[in-house]
Amino acid sequence: MKRLPSLVTPLLMASAIALPLIYSSGVFDFTRWPRLLLLQTVTFVLAILWMLMRWHKEEALPPIVPSLAAFTLWQLISMLWADNKVEALHRGSQAFAIAAFAMLCAFLLSEHGIRRIVQVVAIVTASVSGIAICQYWGIAFDQIPTAGNPSATFGYRNYLATYLLVSLPPIVAVGSRETKRSVRYLMIGAALAGLSALLCTRTRGAWVALLTVAAFWVVSEVVRRRRLMLPSLRDLALVGGGILVALWIGLQAPSISNTGQFRIDEHKAEASTAIRTAFLPEASRGRTIMWRNTLSMVADHPILGVGLGGWQYAYPSYDQGDRITRNVAPQRPHNDPLWILSETGLFGLALYGWLLWTVCRLGLVGDGENQSVATALALGVIGYAIHGLFSYPMERVASSALAGFCIGGLGALSTSSSGPTYRWARLTPALAVLLALSAILTIQRLQFDRDYAKAIEAWHRQDWPSVTQAAAKALKHGPHDFRIYQLQGAGLQKLGKLHEAREAFETSLRYHPNEGHLPLADLLAEMGDLNMSIVHYQREIDLLPRSIQANLGLARTLMSKGDWEGAEASARIASDLDPNNPDPNLIIAEVRERQRDLVGARSTYQQLLASRAATPQLYGRYGALLSRGGKHQEALTAYRRAVDLDPDDPRNHNNLGAGYARLGQHASSAASYRRAVELDPTYARAWRNLADALEKDGNTSAAIEAYRSFLEHWTGESEHRVWVEARIKVLEQGQARP
Repeated sequence: MKRLPSLVTPLLMASAIALPLIYSSGVFDFTRWPRLLLLQTVTFVLAILWMLMRWHKEEALPPIVPSLAAFTLWQLISMLWADNKVEALHRGSQAFAIAAFAMLCAFLLSEHGIRRIVQVVAIVTASVSGIAICQYWGIAFDQIPTAGNPSATFGYRNYLATYLLVSLPPIVAVGSRETKRSVRYLMIGAALAGLSALLCTRTRGAWVALLTVAAFWVVSEVVRRRRLMLPSLRDLALVGGGILVALWIGLQAPSISNTGQFRIDEHKAEASTAIRTAFLPEASRGRTIMWRNTLSMVADHPILGVGLGGWQYAYPSYDQGDRITRNVAPQRPHNDPLWILSETGLFGLALYGWLLWTVCRLGLVGDGENQSVATALALGVIGYAIHGLFSYPMERVASSALAGFCIGGLGALSTSSSGPTYRWARLTPALAVLLALSAILTIQRLQFDRDYAKAIEAWHRQDWPSVTQAAAKALKHGPHDFRIYQLQGAGLQKLGKLHEAREAFETSLRYHPNEGHLPLADLLAEMGDLNMSIVHYQREIDLLPRSIQANLGLARTLMSKGDWEGAEASARIASDLDPNNPDPNLIIAEVRERQRDLVGARSTYQQLLASRAATPQLYGRYGALLSRGGKHQEALTAYRRAVDLDPDDPRNHNNLGAGYARLGQHASSAASYRRAVELDPTYARAWRNLADALEKDGNTSAAIEAYRSFLEHWTGESEHRVWVEARIKVLEQGQARP
């Protein structure tokens, strides 16, 4: 038992190395879930060590624990009124693990252990910073998965920026007071590398946080009349030179070979431009819109919020298409305090404020022996919180765990022997059970995410059998993300399993009632359930009034029901939203044609053909309209124009053949049909048309062969097959007569 305390610091040192570096490229969120599982495992072991070391020992409560426990407990309670319990469980599991980790650090760490762990953090910071700088300069490490480089091993540059923000103050504080010159230089070098990498991320919110933290630090040191321990002018000269080098590296224009999905904004490529444009309206990249809409949500749920994890499910009703589009659906408001307020209400935000106030009180007030390290730990948390005003560090595990270490270390350094004592280690069985259950949930999420990633990859390839197979495998581990049902529904729909697809889309809506109405509406229209299709199109339009696809879908469905006025009104809305899109005007033309207003339909087509929307398909449709109006020669001209624009499309030649046929030019008709089947030998409709033309041109043998080719490739309604088989018999009998 006497050796157990010595295990705590090595365990935390090992976790400090592993957490920022571990990732799994086969997992959809390839950094979050592997790191969370590692954190839960480490915290579980810490709980067991605490139990074995201090089960019978009475000890004072670290002053950081009450506010930390109250904030975390309220987050967990808010799960009760969250609409999506699965998301609430995942968020609660992560919040509990980070809070338990911080609390155990507060009870188990010593000042010596904190310094050793910070030294390890310096090594990791130097490593990830070096990787990020190499990515920034296009030198190496571009094979590491990322959504946006330079991100080192964090998956996105903003996540790396948050980690660096938290790590820099403790590294500088501990390193500057290190008595061994070599260790001191290495740690200060790690801090300078971190500064350079932070500049390379072009994360302006992190820059604001760093400057604010530096100002706090200077004021704190001046008030205490202290200075950093740089004992010689040579040290000062080396640090000054190092800062200049770090600034030079970080302020160069990027040369990134693998940018990831989200490249550095052109306004940020040059550091001077990034600073100059920081306060322009477009610099917020839609954040202020999300914040304003989130405040509307808060106004409706001020006390309790919408429940942990509930923001992304409630927000679409307040967005009205301001930020949510067909391709973008924010999952958090890019502002941690606002996120907390919207999900846990004013009470939750007040508890978060209490926690930060306690951090500031313990770290910035006082002048004890370890106060310089305590101040640095507090400033790491403050930097994390300030960056949270512009981003969502609360979601990311590595930076949140490091902030948890800083909170726990601050509590450990501030522990006083005064005050009531209790056998707090008796809490460990409950902690261990909850951590074990949380780890099991995370393992299931990891397994789910592997198949989820495969389903998304197959979706990009349009490999629909693989999409459905991967989705089914993912769901065996639980419905951890509602989007898996949308992928499953899309795959099943493409495979013709419409009723199963409907069930998948409807299940998705049970988990997220404000996303996914459009694909379900499209499916219902395909199935012929027009009334329910209209209901879901309208719901999509209520959520996203500027959705072109929803307005077009509604217009087509209303047209199928014979509601010509409603169809034209919806099509006009879609046209106003995207004047360059020909589809709304095509619907208007078809509506007028259905109303037998051929003059109006023709006028609409002519307007389209005079614009950039003039495509071969449009000429084909215009030709069909003219043909139905009896203007066969003009129709033939339109069909010829379609062939001229795209001579490799067999449909254009088939249409041209139909144009010749209506004018009685059967030889020319047969030639066009023959060209269509040369381009696509499986084009059954063209084979039948060719047979008809050959028959009318008196070439019976060739017509029979064409009819047989039709039978070989036809997969449609059986009555067509029956008619052709009967026709072949008639022709063969005619050939048999003398």
